[in-house]
Amino acid sequence: MDYKKFWRPCLVIVLIFASVLGLVNWYMDPLWCWPERSHSWNQAQEYPSEQQEKTNRLYFGSAKYDSLILGSSGVTAINAEDIVPNGYNYAAAGVFPRDYVMYANFFREIMGKDPDIIVLGVEFSETDRTERDKNAKQKEDYIGNTTSFLYRERELFSISLFEISRKNFRHARLQDIDYKYDRQGHHILLPQSDIVQRIEKFQKSEIDQLTAYQYDEDYKRELQNLRDAFPYARFVVFTVPNSAPVYQTMIDEGKWNDYERWLTDVVEVFGTVHHMMWNNSFTEDVTNYRDPVHFSTSAGKNLVDALKGMETDFDMVLTPENLQENLHFLRGNAGL
Repeated sequence: MDYKKFWRPCLVIVLIFASVLGLVNWYMDPLWCWPERSHSWNQAQEYPSEQQEKTNRLYFGSAKYDSLILGSSGVTAINAEDIVPNGYNYAAAGVFPRDYVMYANFFREIMGKDPDIIVLGVEFSETDRTERDKNAKQKEDYIGNTTSFLYRERELFSISLFEISRKNFRHARLQDIDYKYDRQGHHILLPQSDIVQRIEKFQKSEIDQLTAYQYDEDYKRELQNLRDAFPYARFVVFTVPNSAPVYQTMIDEGKWNDYERWLTDVVEVFGTVHHMMWNNSFTEDVTNYRDPVHFSTSAGKNLVDALKGMETDFDMVLTPENLQENLHFLRGNAGL
């Protein structure tokens, strides 16, 4: 048998396959390894891992940022340029307070300076030790991935990434996705017509999750670690407003003391906190939401207006001086 006649065609096929794979992944760039590559076919991107993509965008991009936005998935719908000059929204699903210093330090390393402003969105769900431990078992070293040898070149030849590239191409062509990122890093979340049904379904699962809830004893210390690591940054801190039914379910399931402890911890660390997670005009209007715990991008602009000083009836500014008075009000507001 003439092995050359067998292997040469096989080699050609492999090279053609690898070339197509690499070219498509390079052109679509679903992991933001070439952040400046923006065209009409990569403006509707799913996100296999926000933490990986946003780390890649910061590391491989040429843009310079002065301010930083941190938080979990509830903060991703805020457009950075709406709230801070030259801001980078590093919020992502699966981020817990233990991760804040790591990502803020990475930002400092890449930018060569501390952020002037740190906007921090905190969520009550992040105080759940059970969920934190579960998340820790699934945690990847996203920064380690990004900075590893030939990372983005190796990712070009990923078959799973090719499948995401293919989906993103289809989404851009058909405009059939209402939760996506564009190439400017904006997270686009559209309101949903079936939001009432989504909330009702979520409330049932929320009750099960709250049954296993344990307040994280490390929570306050991890917030303090961030505050201590950036003593010269101006912090703008707010509580992410889950929808009112989700909030009320948490209260009805007996978590008021944990909720009160959460607010006390955040105020003691940061001093001033814009509190928005209570029964108010924003959280009670379900048209503000894509799902029970994520407000839409358009509704996020109203939240930003409040953080920038516009007077609203849903932004309760907590300080050490007025905390007890407002906690008394909130208890009555929750029907307790």
